[in-house]
Amino acid sequence: MSGLAGSKLSTILAGTFALFAFASTFSIALSQMALGVSLVLFLILMIKTGEWPYSQKLKNLYLLITAYIFCSLMAALSGATPKESVLILKEEWLFLIVPMGILVLRQASGRRQIVIALTVGVALLGLYGVIQHFTGANWFRSNELHAAGAHTFKAAGNFNNRLTFGNYFGVAGFFLICLCLAGGSGLSRLWNRIMLTAGILALAATAFSYCRSVVAATIACAVLAGILLGKRHGWKLAAAAGVAVVAIWLLVPGLAGRFTGDTAQDLNPKHESGRLYIWSRSWDIIRENPVIGIGTGNFYDEYSSRVPDDVIETRRYTHAHNDLINIAVINGIPGALIFLALWLYVLWLQFRLWRADPGSVESSFAFAGLMASVLFLLTSMTEATFADEEVRQLLMLIWAAGLWPLYKQPSAAIGGR
Repeated sequence: MSGLAGSKLSTILAGTFALFAFASTFSIALSQMALGVSLVLFLILMIKTGEWPYSQKLKNLYLLITAYIFCSLMAALSGATPKESVLILKEEWLFLIVPMGILVLRQASGRRQIVIALTVGVALLGLYGVIQHFTGANWFRSNELHAAGAHTFKAAGNFNNRLTFGNYFGVAGFFLICLCLAGGSGLSRLWNRIMLTAGILALAATAFSYCRSVVAATIACAVLAGILLGKRHGWKLAAAAGVAVVAIWLLVPGLAGRFTGDTAQDLNPKHESGRLYIWSRSWDIIRENPVIGIGTGNFYDEYSSRVPDDVIETRRYTHAHNDLINIAVINGIPGALIFLALWLYVLWLQFRLWRADPGSVESSFAFAGLMASVLFLLTSMTEATFADEEVRQLLMLIWAAGLWPLYKQPSAAIGGR
């Protein structure tokens, strides 16, 4: 393939990948169709031009991902329903977003397309979430939104449930805000302002979803980001976190009440929907299956066998409400340790890239990726966010956004090998 043909293919790939980023804000079907087309183009480009996003640091990342998938496969084949478990593992193809995204994002034109596409999608659906809260409108779905209070409703966007909406838009909005404030997005001042507005809309919609875990995590991450950014923008994030706490307490009283009543419930080891109750029964499953786990798709049956017969169906869960515990149940303790190592390695890489050249485009993307990843990780302390396909594909995009500078960059750029 000539250089010109390869360039055209790269341009088309950037376009389909941008469509994936845009569609991920409202449609799992459309986003994954675009992702599937992107994958085909990516593979053709790799074969014809040798454009494989590779470096020693990325090689280690890919090895950790491969090890995690291998543990998942072994657990699936050893579980009670091997065929069904292996079929569920098809979702692991989302890891391919990372190398695809790195390949696209290393080009300035690709970064511009992806950031603009995500910004537009987040702005539109964030605004839709705010409208939903005040009107109850659910234009593209037949179900009614849950009431939040007098004449207000719990926003869910175009997703099946408000938890997915809250987690997605909390992470996406915070990513855009951090990218803007870090100072090197590579976009014009106008687009930076639009990006900041989109991020604020997304966080407002997140609060209106009444998902307390992501709201609390966002406030904590705003304080952390403020400390890391220092004097220039740190005070803005710290002040915004304080204003957010007051605004939520005054303007979203139902959400404020959840932080007290529901938290007490979660800490009650005898309450069937409390996190301590769920985790203790999940730990029982881990103790009986410590090495290989029970395999994907078998959590419900194992968990149901450990709760009283009179427990209602909605409290017989399909996951452990914590990513690390959930992985330990499904893939065993070795699988959970690999999962933890994968997370720590990604966070470490993003942190080192951010510190390498503050204010640069590379550093800004690494910082935004780092902060959004930490936010995702905090939400996963009380929910199995990694098991939520819509939010997980966003996380893979964010990992790519934070790691693209590693592609064919000298190891010295992040402090050596």
